[in-house]
Amino acid sequence: MTYVKTEEERRVERMTLGAMLVLLGVDFLIHLPSGVFPFLAAAILLGSALYQRSRGWEVSFWTWLFGGLFALSIVADLIGAAIGFVFTWWPLILIGLGVIMLLNLRER
Repeated sequence: MTYVKTEEERRVERMTLGAMLVLLGVDFLIHLPSGVFPFLAAAILLGSALYQRSRGWEVSFWTWLFGGLFALSIVADLIGAAIGFVFTWWPLILIGLGVIMLLNLRER
C-alpha cells in the first residue's frame, strides 16, 4: 500500500526545507558562532519530525538521521571545546551519507 501525503504534510516538509535553506544561507553570509548552526539545524529537523509524528504522519528516515546527527555534533563540539580537540569526522559523515543517498536514487 502506497502512502499518499496530504497537502498539509507537503506544506510542513516545504517549511522544513525552507527553514534549513535560510539557516544555511545565513551561516554562509555571517558564519554563525560555533555550535549555533548544528543546534538550529537539529531543532528544525527534529522539531519538524516530532510535529509530523504527533499528527500521525510518516517521517522520513533521513529527517530523523540528520536531526540526530546534528544533535550529536552539538555534544561533540561541547566535548571538543572542553578538551581542546576538533572533531573532523562530521564533514566525512555528511559526504558519506550524501553518496549513499545518491546511490539509493535508482529505482528499486
